[in-house]
Amino acid sequence: MTSEKRLRQEIEELREQVRELTETLDAIRSGEVDAIVVTTDDTRRIYTLEGTDQPYRALVENIGEGALTLSSDGVILYSNDALSGMLQVPLDKLLGTSLIDHIAPDDRSSFLEMLKEATASTQKGQVYLCREHLAVPVLLSMNPLVTDGSTKISVVIADRRQDEQALRESEAKYRNLFETMTEGFALHEIVLDATGKPVDYRFLDINPAFKRLTGLDRAEIIGRLMTEVLPGNDPVWIERYGKVALTGKPDHFDSFSQPLNRHYDVFAFSPAERQFAVMFTDVSEKKEAEEALRDRERTLRLVMNTIPALVAYIGPDFRYLRVNKGYEDWFRRPAGEIEGRHISEILGDKAWELVKPYMEAAMAGNVIRFERLMHYTDIEPRWVQTTCVPDYDEEGNVSGIVAHVMDIGDFKRAEENLKNYAHDLKRSNEDLERFAYVASHDLREPLRMVTSFSQLLERNYKGRLDADADEFIAYIVDGGKRMESLVSDLLDYSRVVSQTRPMASIDTDASVKTAIGNLSSFIADSGASVTVDPLPVIRGDLIQITMVFQNLLSNAIKFHGKEPPVVHLGSAKEEDSWVFSVRDNGVGIDPEYHEKIFELFQRLHASREYEGTGIGLAICKRVIERHGGRIWVESELGTGSTFYFTIPIR
Repeated sequence: MTSEKRLRQEIEELREQVRELTETLDAIRSGEVDAIVVTTDDTRRIYTLEGTDQPYRALVENIGEGALTLSSDGVILYSNDALSGMLQVPLDKLLGTSLIDHIAPDDRSSFLEMLKEATASTQKGQVYLCREHLAVPVLLSMNPLVTDGSTKISVVIADRRQDEQALRESEAKYRNLFETMTEGFALHEIVLDATGKPVDYRFLDINPAFKRLTGLDRAEIIGRLMTEVLPGNDPVWIERYGKVALTGKPDHFDSFSQPLNRHYDVFAFSPAERQFAVMFTDVSEKKEAEEALRDRERTLRLVMNTIPALVAYIGPDFRYLRVNKGYEDWFRRPAGEIEGRHISEILGDKAWELVKPYMEAAMAGNVIRFERLMHYTDIEPRWVQTTCVPDYDEEGNVSGIVAHVMDIGDFKRAEENLKNYAHDLKRSNEDLERFAYVASHDLREPLRMVTSFSQLLERNYKGRLDADADEFIAYIVDGGKRMESLVSDLLDYSRVVSQTRPMASIDTDASVKTAIGNLSSFIADSGASVTVDPLPVIRGDLIQITMVFQNLLSNAIKFHGKEPPVVHLGSAKEEDSWVFSVRDNGVGIDPEYHEKIFELFQRLHASREYEGTGIGLAICKRVIERHGGRIWVESELGTGSTFYFTIPIR
């Protein structure tokens, strides 16, 4: 190429550059361009036309959304890098193009409508941008922009792909929560009448827990009215739920469903117009437990108030937490004025100082019982018996004290009277025993003289006087003998207590042998058969125990029937006592007299039938009672008798 041609070419290129610069300047002057993009092989720069816009430009370039300026007909006058990244188109290739060319064909008509309206007001909408074979969902936000008398449009383009992914993840998460939550959930639509009053509601959706808590299946209720599903339900719930749906104000309450016979804890709220949702849990067991607790509370209160004593529950700070009616009556105050107060405020400082050590010991875990004459502040002194029992919590710590207080004033007075009576009785018995001993001892000598002289009179003058005199003398002799025997037995009775010996170990086998030996002549004369089982060793008074065996054996032989007497003596161990028995085949005893025969001078037969004074069994009873046992008889007329007595095992 010649130098001339080369020069002409360079001039032409300069003219083209001048022409482009002129067009750019014209665009700048008219306000159509507010920035210049300069691209070289290794860099790209954007130059704003006003220095004061530099911070704004830096912010726009660094945001994640696409930011651009359009002409009123949609030509891209400015764009940041974010839009370039969305479309995968270099920035210098975007400037000067129409945005509609980058929008999916199906959305272009809606975009043109938005573009038209955006010159006057803000417009928002969702469209898809085209990028090779991929459609990118974006949200357009378009606002009118007036500069230098011309209208442009500023646009922010937000990529919705991350939003949609987040939405899908959120929906999956909440759907999983909806399906697995333990609380029941139901969405309803309120049904209004012509006046706008709630008259029913319709089931729109429920979660699986709904069926578990109500027993109602999804297929049976979705789309149906409440009055169809639960025809017996209280209509008050329609009004209550209607208020939530219409006002949007949430509500929380306990609900009882009569058709389902269940209690529910319900939270109701309105997620949309004329709709309400409920989240609920079944609290039927809780309600039943609460009702059972209230019943126990009523029962406890009833029991506490009917106990004829003062009952209180006292906290660890020694304040009354609960008191029964006994406290109200005693201190003449209602329970409300006692509960919550310290013991010293109710009893008074003096009484508190007295009971304080006992209360502290009970609070330390000890069961405490004490009797005291209490001097109170506002009421008269009283003798009380108090029992304090510690109460423990689940961790084994003392959480309080149950105090039981009884007025024992009457018992104390009775106890004092009983002591005085016992003292008087003891003195009287001692006097009586002394009298019996002295009387019986002193009577023996004159009786002996009467008996002796009457016998001499009988022996020397029998037959020498008339028949009446002989009969009278016989009566005197017989009466004297019986009187002497009676005095002797009475003396023996008094000696049971007045002349005792220390308790010692006794071989009852040997004691019975002694008694049988003493009765040997009597046994031989009556032809009696006496058998004895092996007998135990006991503690007692040997002479007195031998006397008991001898009296019982003597009676068994004496009161025999037509057959020769058969007597058996045995023993058995029962709990803490030895039980001895003397069984015979005699005439028997009417049950009417089973107790009477152990009293002094009580005879069931005339002296001419059977000898005796009627003191023998009374002596036996007194001896056995002195040894801490008891004596009784089992018998029927004509069937023989068995006498039993017990001796405690020591």
